[in-house]
Formats: sequence, C-alpha cells, structure tokens
Amino acid sequence: MSKTFRVRNADISITAYGGRPELVSDNVKLRQDILEFFSVNVMPNGFGSGIEQLVGIADSGEAMFISLVHNNIREGLDNFIRLQNSDPAISRPKSERISSISGLVVSRDTVDKTKYLFQVNFITVDGKSLSFSHSTTVG
Repeated sequence: MSKTFRVRNADISITAYGGRPELVSDNVKLRQDILEFFSVNVMPNGFGSGIEQLVGIADSGEAMFISLVHNNIREGLDNFIRLQNSDPAISRPKSERISSISGLVVSRDTVDKTKYLFQVNFITVDGKSLSFSHSTTVG
C-alpha cells in the first residue's frame, strides 16, 4: 500500500495525540495527489496541470483560454495515469489508481472573472466514481 504525509495548507499535518506526521492512503491520497497535480506546472515527467504556464494566454480570449486549459489538464491527467502505472516497485492499491477520466469541465467564475473552476470526474481501478473540484485565479 502506498502512503504519504497528509498535507494541509502546504504543511505536513501532525497528529494531536503523539505529535507524529499523519499518513494518508487510498482515496484520500489520490485526492491529495490530484490537488498537487492542479497546483504545479508541468514537470519533466509530465505530471502537473500547467495552468500557471498559460496565464499570459488568458488575454487571447475566454473560449481559447478555456480550451487550452482543458487540453492541458486532460493531457496532464493522461500522463498522471501513465505515471501511476509506470513504477511496479510502488504498490498502489486499486482505490488509489485512476482507471479513466469520466468528465472534465473548465469554466470561468461568473462573479470573479479572474477565477477559473475545474471539475474532474474519474473512476478508480476498484470501480469507484470520484469527483474533484478546484479553482485558481489567473492574472
């Protein structure tokens, strides 16, 4: 089983009873990995959404920007799935691995025009449907 530290507000979470780092696995770890995916630029191995890398393109029009972001995220998620399956030395449970992306929506906030919203629905290898939402401010 794959485990990692629970991260809250960019800090490792410490348990109240013993002062040790809190660990997460399964669906909780997958959600944390997805949050990290949305928070970083594309890395050399293909991991990351790269949303911040597109900031300068936002002036080219809303529809074009949304299309570019959608494509970046989709390509990044495909790389994410590939990376999950590429290292057999890391034993990941079925509840932590993505089988397929069942939906991806990118939209602009109707109130704050500098904010974009992302919703991704995916199915884990163990057959569970999960949904993840994220937002970021651009510009």
